Amino acid sequence: MTKEDILNLTNLKYFCDAVKLGSVSASSKVNYVTQSAISQGISKLERMLEVSLVAHHPKYFRITPAGTALFAQAQDLLQRAVDLKTQLLMEEDRKLGSLDFACTYSFALAIIPQHLKKFKTQYPEVNINFRAGKNDLVKQMLKQGTIDFAILPDEGDLDQFEKRKIYEGDLRLYATKQLSRKEQKKLGFILAEPGCKERILLNNSYFKKYGKDPTSVIEVSSWEIIANLVAEGMGIGYLPDYIVNGREDQLEEIDLGLDPHRYTICAISPVNMQLRKSSQIFLSYFL
Repeated sequence: MTKEDILNLTNLKYFCDAVKLGSVSASSKVNYVTQSAISQGISKLERMLEVSLVAHHPKYFRITPAGTALFAQAQDLLQRAVDLKTQLLMEEDRKLGSLDFACTYSFALAIIPQHLKKFKTQYPEVNINFRAGKNDLVKQMLKQGTIDFAILPDEGDLDQFEKRKIYEGDLRLYATKQLSRKEQKKLGFILAEPGCKERILLNNSYFKKYGKDPTSVIEVSSWEIIANLVAEGMGIGYLPDYIVNGREDQLEEIDLGLDPHRYTICAISPVNMQLRKSSQIFLSYFL
């Protein structure tokens, strides 16, 4: 059997996704590849099977009778491939293997250590591979398969993944305990970069209450750094409350008459991919 005689499951999935979603463009989006890669994959599939699967036309996507027949049979084949992968992962799970995940820097510093300590105490034989980075980098690692799951704030762009809520809290205003209440309220704001969701929420609430935007004295792209600067009395910080864990002797909530905003942290993983046992155990420590 030559290489050309072997059915390529990736190309088959490209074809089936294009049929299900109605276009090469839609298939490229769910598979995180270019439209050219989808078209080439379908062409390779046609050459291997020696049939025409789609009507190749630049303005529309139409499946042929042979394509219809292949699509009907391919669903079971692709599901069997997923089931086989899941079964192999379950076999690996019996040994627990490793714990591979990533999350944002702030969550890594404030919340993860206590849970990792508990996990390592209970399962000392498990190798832990833990990475931290910005949202886009963490999602890219998940798409590339270098991690089993990721932990990220649910900001409305996670629908392409399986997700489960593991943590929730409020965004609140904090100031240093070194100053009096009167002195605290005279401070300017230490804010995240313009355009981020949290800053927009604060601006909207503050404008609704006072008819103007909050006065920014420093802009920082790190919750941890904002908390440190607030502790030094350099301004008021708008922070997720988990950042204040362990800093209660330095920071306190300041009331400016603004309503707190709720946030949710989710664990995300690829769709239809069962998490390894080590990952399931670790995530069970959260909500």
